[in-house]
Amino acid sequence: MKKIIALCLALALALPIIGCTSDQDNENTPPSTEKWYIEGFYLKCDNGADMIIADPVGANPAYPCTMQPNDDTILFTDLTDGDRIKIEVYLVEEAYPAQTTVYSIEKISDGERADIPSDIISSLSELGWVN
Repeated sequence: MKKIIALCLALALALPIIGCTSDQDNENTPPSTEKWYIEGFYLKCDNGADMIIADPVGANPAYPCTMQPNDDTILFTDLTDGDRIKIEVYLVEEAYPAQTTVYSIEKISDGERADIPSDIISSLSELGWVN
């Protein structure tokens, strides 16, 4: 009986450790192999966060999404509010605003903050992201 209890205890301690290991050998490896692209407007938030206001697609309305660079080669410094951009992502976390990691970025054209849909700006203003 003591051997059975000891075995169960050993398994109970070992399984969480085994479950915490990762198959990814590089922290820059995306969580999924299916990449996709988002186009929209760039917005620099008051708290310093970088955001894309994603274009509406089909029945999905436009939505704001904070962007984190995958590495130090992804730069947002040359962008201004309203610029049209295209980003490569592998996953978008559902929240408001949504969140994603950017693996590549392309500036499509110059723009102005007035180009961003006013309802999105109002919503972000109510939440304290922008003035």
